[in-house]
Amino acid sequence: MLNRITRPAWVWLLGLALVYTLLNAGKSLHIDDPAYVAFARQISQHPLDPYGFGMMWYYQPEPANEILAPPVFLYWLALAMRVWGDHPLLWKVSLFPVCWLFTWAVYTLFRRFCHDNAWWLTCLVVLSPAYLPALNLMLDVPVVALGLTALHFFLEAVENASWRQAVAAGLLAGLATQTKYTAFLLPAVMFLYCLFHGGWRYWVVAVLLCGSLFLGWEFYTARLYGQSHFLANLSTNTSEDLVEKLSKILPGLLSLLGSVGAALVLLALAALGAPRRVIFGVGVFLFVGYLVVGFWDVTFETQIVRSSMLFAPTPPLTGVKWHLSEALFGVYGLVLFVLVGGALYYLLHGPAVLLRLDRAVVPRLPVREWRRHRDDWFLTLWLGLEGAGYFALTPFPAVRRVMGLFLVLTLVVGRLATLNCRRLRRPYLIPTLVGFGVILGLIYHITDDLTAFSQEQVVQLAHQWIEEHRYDPVPGTEMTIDPGQQTVWYVGHWGFQFYAERAGMKPIILPYQQKEQLPFALPPASYCRKGDWVVVPDWRIFQQGLDREKGALQEVHHLAVTDPWPWRTLHCYYGGSVGIDHHLGSTRQEVRVFRVTDDFEPVWGKGGFPSRSEARPGSFPGSRAQARAGETFLRCRGKKTTLTIWENETCVRTFGLPWRFLDWWRRLSAPVRKTTW
Repeated sequence: MLNRITRPAWVWLLGLALVYTLLNAGKSLHIDDPAYVAFARQISQHPLDPYGFGMMWYYQPEPANEILAPPVFLYWLALAMRVWGDHPLLWKVSLFPVCWLFTWAVYTLFRRFCHDNAWWLTCLVVLSPAYLPALNLMLDVPVVALGLTALHFFLEAVENASWRQAVAAGLLAGLATQTKYTAFLLPAVMFLYCLFHGGWRYWVVAVLLCGSLFLGWEFYTARLYGQSHFLANLSTNTSEDLVEKLSKILPGLLSLLGSVGAALVLLALAALGAPRRVIFGVGVFLFVGYLVVGFWDVTFETQIVRSSMLFAPTPPLTGVKWHLSEALFGVYGLVLFVLVGGALYYLLHGPAVLLRLDRAVVPRLPVREWRRHRDDWFLTLWLGLEGAGYFALTPFPAVRRVMGLFLVLTLVVGRLATLNCRRLRRPYLIPTLVGFGVILGLIYHITDDLTAFSQEQVVQLAHQWIEEHRYDPVPGTEMTIDPGQQTVWYVGHWGFQFYAERAGMKPIILPYQQKEQLPFALPPASYCRKGDWVVVPDWRIFQQGLDREKGALQEVHHLAVTDPWPWRTLHCYYGGSVGIDHHLGSTRQEVRVFRVTDDFEPVWGKGGFPSRSEARPGSFPGSRAQARAGETFLRCRGKKTTLTIWENETCVRTFGLPWRFLDWWRRLSAPVRKTTW
């Protein structure tokens, strides 16, 4: 049974939650935020009809019931909209109770399993690369907050034989499952705890309440829309072949954990009794790895060869490309798993010796009874369950898929580190390692903040430039179109979509097959008229595949937002095999502005800018003849540098003074690379 949290601890937890909230509040809307904002707007106007509308998401209009968005957090966001109005900053400030619940739940979990260092380990989790950039207006942190709170009440119910706490655990678990479906692991985690501590009757109560709440909502949505929200999205996410799915998510497990869990490597070394100089050296090596990823972009290409005879191989079957970040962070993740395996072996078996890296062997306590290892076995099986959940519930690799793994890994190594640092009289070692993890978390947060802000800023620049040129004649003619008859279209996704629509732009809807028997009408395909405008972002933003070659479009302007920061989180953090990667060039975000020279109906095509592989250094554009008006190119060949500035160019620097030196240093390995000045 846990003692009551003292008043100073409450103050520190409130302060940590406030810092977490304010760091997120300053970030522009990003990734899936616009979708949840659209759902919350619908709920604020029609609380009993949350999915009764259609929305433009992904690449064409869809019924809202077929876009994955469980309701609990959406109702909270809708309440914030009713109270604060149309103010995204205040929407994010209203997440303070969610952030406080998250920090409190994490703290209580560490108090139970790690005792003395609960506060420092809470800071390590809350301000880590896995959680700090991930809050946004998304579902991942709220579901962890509700899930850990439900788990806390369940553990207390088993220890105190309390039916009220079991009921609270079941209700909170039900809310968690309707916040995000990854919370389906909660009943299994409670089951594992009952294996070692008993309390099966409380587990039955919690599971029944959780299932009743979940099924009740699904029956309600099925009655309203003909199919429950869960089943509507389950059918769209299970069509992928199992082998193809594993080939995508399996390689990313180590590199994802390695990219966000570097501090856990140091904590595991401390838990296993490594000397300070070894921990310091490994920490320097890990941090230098992040610098190398930021300032050096290398791709390794391997070929898988099938040979029927010893000296007569057939042509290569496939080519596999590995970026430097994937290889490096994969090594980090492998080292982390090896060290955690050692920590688990020590916790479970209580060996008579503990290997030390600065000397031979140190005597250790005798083997303890099995019952004293119950919590260690629970954490071990919980870690395995989170690993199985990663493969079962992950449609594509992303940092948010390993949040649970990161938390349980921190519990395991933090538990052993607390014991050994106390025994070896290292009271300040864990706070120092936590500081290293917080620094990495801030690097991730700054990177993601720059990415989100660049999408908002580039839309504002495009909108401002178009408003200043409304009276310009249509290219190729002397005709001037009345500004009231001009429509500004856009293609794009994520935060770019939100700010484009706030600026009055309309999405280009390409021809699609209308779904029948819907209680509401989906918007028809777009039709661009002479004198309209089309705003197209670069390859960093997913977008509708508009075929520009078949449309009467002429590029009239090019805009870019630049900064010297060497890392990026788009798309890797939210849909890749690493959490952070090398930022190509100094351009954070860019768009092209097109003018419609004749009426036409948009059709499907390849899309806007080239892909990431096509836009790598030296490949786009490759010569001055390929340059278009409105672009700036910096050519570096050896020590001779030539800066060529073309007309109709708009660029904005959003960061820092010594960027020229950093930009030059990043370009040493690239003979030709696109940039803006």
